[in-house]
Amino acid sequence: MRAVVVDDHGEVLADRTPEDLARERETAKEAHRSAGLHVVYQRMDGDRVGAYGIEMQGRGLWGPISGYLAIAPDGETVSGATFFAPQETPGLGYQITSAEFGARWYGKKVYANGVPTRIRVVKGDPERVCGDQAYQCVDGISGATLTSRGVDAMVDEALKTYEPYLERVRSGGAR
Repeated sequence: MRAVVVDDHGEVLADRTPEDLARERETAKEAHRSAGLHVVYQRMDGDRVGAYGIEMQGRGLWGPISGYLAIAPDGETVSGATFFAPQETPGLGYQITSAEFGARWYGKKVYANGVPTRIRVVKGDPERVCGDQAYQCVDGISGATLTSRGVDAMVDEALKTYEPYLERVRSGGAR
């Protein structure tokens, strides 16, 4: 696993480490995005990137939620998702931490037909709710509407934040 710090333009900052950024955030007591810098985790398969992991932070019903979205080396496809919800209700919002919920994200597109795309968290069967766009919808957690909305907003914001870097990945210019 390799981690790099990138700026809002998707540029890797070779002189910054994730540890530097963590110290700065702790010292400033500022939120993740306020620094304008972000960490990308690169899972390595030998000397090739196997996936890019982007950090996500948001709000659930009872408190902060967070997670990582794994993006395939093509810079377009979700290859995994992990969520954390330490203050959400067990049996309800906390279910976003389950492997089953994470698996619902596999294969979704963050970029298609030359433009960034949106992945929606919806209430109910994606086929019924999203129609011909069901392939871009994730069924939320039943009974945890506000947590599901928080996940939806968190993922949307993270994809917007990391889009400049993912564009570099797609064009072959990312390190």
